[in-house]
Amino acid sequence: MQASRTIKAQFKKFINLFNIFWIIIIIPRSNIAYNVCGRHTSGEDEQATEENNIKLARQLIEAFNTGDVSNVSQFTSPQYFNHESQVDPVRGQLRGPEEFIDTIKNNHIAFLDLHYEEQAIITQDNIVVSIINVTGTNRGNFFIL
Repeated sequence: MQASRTIKAQFKKFINLFNIFWIIIIIPRSNIAYNVCGRHTSGEDEQATEENNIKLARQLIEAFNTGDVSNVSQFTSPQYFNHESQVDPVRGQLRGPEEFIDTIKNNHIAFLDLHYEEQAIITQDNIVVSIINVTGTNRGNFFIL
């Protein structure tokens, strides 16, 4: 039990100094758990698909950055869930846009001055990789910590 408290204390110290690089991988046609952008229009040429996927990735980043969740249902897969929220019995039941909105709101509650800055974005076919610098000052619980 003591070791668990020590790990939590160290993690909280890390969270208070929150400044990490975050990588988002989006595979639009996939049913994987971290799939956020689940919509794909068939019949698009490859360039249009890649441009659309970049647009979707940037909408996701913007939602996290601003906390504006008004258009989340336009780019969130119904199968989406956040692995970190699954440890909470209530949040663990959420899926799709509802879960994504909850994740964004909890991030903004936990971190003062939360900011997501795109460092690079790479696409190939239906895969988008975004490298993002995330900064913020912890002021409350982050998931269950």
